[in-house]
Amino acid sequence: MFRLSRIGLALVLLGAVGFASLPQTAAAADDAANVIKYRKQVMVANASHITAIFSVLKGETSYAGHIAAHARAIADGAAMMPDIFPEGSGSGDTGALPSIWQDWPKFQAAAKALQTAAADLAAAASSGDIAAVGAAAGAVGKACGGCHEPFRKKK
Repeated sequence: MFRLSRIGLALVLLGAVGFASLPQTAAAADDAANVIKYRKQVMVANASHITAIFSVLKGETSYAGHIAAHARAIADGAAMMPDIFPEGSGSGDTGALPSIWQDWPKFQAAAKALQTAAADLAAAASSGDIAAVGAAAGAVGKACGGCHEPFRKKK
């Protein structure tokens, strides 16, 4: 029979209390600075995944079996785009331009174009057709630029 020591029981209870308090903590953590940091990490992750895909397409690495996982991750990240640009997160350490919130429908359309391109990439990657993956990866790059050009500060 399984027995918890007093210390083990205390740790389980502390963990349960800590876990129960997460929603309040998470909501409090959504200040603009933290949202911007999070948003940057999502962008870095997407850039890393597409870079990994292109390393295979260019023949720099031989991890073709990983392409589908990278493509799914890009599709998941693309689905987050509108959410990670909430009102009030346009100032501070961000490259986001005010035009995102000034022309929200245009931004949403650009985000939707990325979501579509990313879904197409995931489908191509699942098929194993490297030529289709190459074309779809190029379309993802174009969709990224379709948002970066009008909505990101020039570096």
